[in-house]
Amino acid sequence: MPDWPADKPERRPITSLKPFPRNARTHTPEQIAQVAASITKFGWTNSVLIAPDGEIIAGHARVLAALQLGIEQIPCIVATNWTDEEKRLFVIADNKLGLNAGWDEALLAQELADIQALGEDPTLSGFNDKEIEQLLAPPNDVEREWQGMPEFVQPADAPYQSITVHFTDAGAVADFCNKLGKTVVRVTKYIWYPEQKQVPQAHLRYAADDKEEVA
Repeated sequence: MPDWPADKPERRPITSLKPFPRNARTHTPEQIAQVAASITKFGWTNSVLIAPDGEIIAGHARVLAALQLGIEQIPCIVATNWTDEEKRLFVIADNKLGLNAGWDEALLAQELADIQALGEDPTLSGFNDKEIEQLLAPPNDVEREWQGMPEFVQPADAPYQSITVHFTDAGAVADFCNKLGKTVVRVTKYIWYPEQKQVPQAHLRYAADDKEEVA
């Protein structure tokens, strides 16, 4: 069995720990409250990874939640014989590797629904009320919802007509643009669909009688 550099848990006073000064990961008050609620419900399940001098390598959010809960000693694992470069790299890897995973949304929705039906609070999973509501909402019947919507059939030289489409989140916008083969940026105001040839106006001018004529 290999001798891992960090496999001997021990309890340390929380006041002896110090944050990693180059930690690029941020934590909102909402997230810290969620972590604190998880610790209150399930207890301490994941030791904080620290350097021998008490500098935190992984577990900043758990330490902040423990401070909020008034916990005086927490389980830690000491990473020995790590270089400064290895610590800096792992601080990023520990946060990023978990983000690279995905969700089976159908299975996730079923699990949350079952947990809620059994009387447990599904927000202890880390998903907030709005996210859970969206996951548990019945799927949209696009064909049914489109019934009765206006159809714009117009000759090429007719004034453009438009409809406003609202999206629930950035992912929906990205899916829509992908289907149209378009790109939306911060200053995008309109997407023409089907593709419309834009008629230049530079060749027009106004005569003295306010009638438009070709220059």
